[in-house]
Amino acid sequence: MAFSLSGGVDTNMPAGTIAVRPDGSEYEVLEDGNRIILEPIEDKFDAKAWLAELRQHAHVPFMPEGREQPPMPADDDVDLN
Repeated sequence: MAFSLSGGVDTNMPAGTIAVRPDGSEYEVLEDGNRIILEPIEDKFDAKAWLAELRQHAHVPFMPEGREQPPMPADDDVDLN
């Protein structure tokens, strides 16, 4: 079984070292003490679908009562140094 580490290094696991072959083609590599755990990566985030869902709610006012925010400090109260 071959997989790529986050640094772009491809690694081969010798046959028989994995008790159960997880489903999927991409895996997250986790370390727990001296164990390495491979977890399949589920569906990747679909930004286009998320934005389409968000647009369906564009007619709903965001914070219709406004927001409570403290007043801005006077310019002489701000020290940028």
